[in-house]
Amino acid sequence: MASARAFEDSDPLGVRSEVGDVAGLRPLERPFDVALGVPLLNCAPYIAAMERTCRNVHRSSKPCGEFFLRALTPAYRFDGPPREASARHHLHGGWC
Repeated sequence: MASARAFEDSDPLGVRSEVGDVAGLRPLERPFDVALGVPLLNCAPYIAAMERTCRNVHRSSKPCGEFFLRALTPAYRFDGPPREASARHHLHGGWC
């Protein structure tokens, strides 16, 4: 988060960054265009928390906002994918 905030401070684009428990996300002053969760859903302790997380992101986003997720699996390699891997997997969902 420090890096993201430093980039915004040096060249403001109107990006707001926040860290917290999305399952308990408070109502925000302004809805957002894009939500990024890294990692997010795989950190939910149970399905109800995962559902509450998604509802909170939906409630806080603009119509047709986008929600990008990076889900880690037990086989996630922190050193990056093998060089021969060409496809990256991600989930992208809009609210439209």
